[in-house]
Amino acid sequence: MTWSNLGSDVLIPVIQLQKSVNALDKLIGAAFLEGMLPLRENMVFLSGRLSFELVQKSLMAQVPVLAAVSAPSSLAIALAKTHGQTLVGFMRNKKFNIYSGRERVCYRT
Repeated sequence: MTWSNLGSDVLIPVIQLQKSVNALDKLIGAAFLEGMLPLRENMVFLSGRLSFELVQKSLMAQVPVLAAVSAPSSLAIALAKTHGQTLVGFMRNKKFNIYSGRERVCYRT
């Protein structure tokens, strides 16, 4: 695991694993160890598919925005909508789909 500051004074963990579920577990664990939970003011970006389990885990950590390069499952969308979480999928080439929580996304043309 490495840490990145993305041009600010706040360090964030950058985790590269083959499975998004493991990456999210490690991210939440790192946040816990650093005293950063809950993650109310953070976004999580994943490289895999957005499953029900990923949405459930991110909600437990109070992540308001969960995004990925692949599609969310229908159960993931339903859970995110029920709990007011912003769920974004198909993030590619400056384009994306918003499945829930559209109010948190600012558009610039």
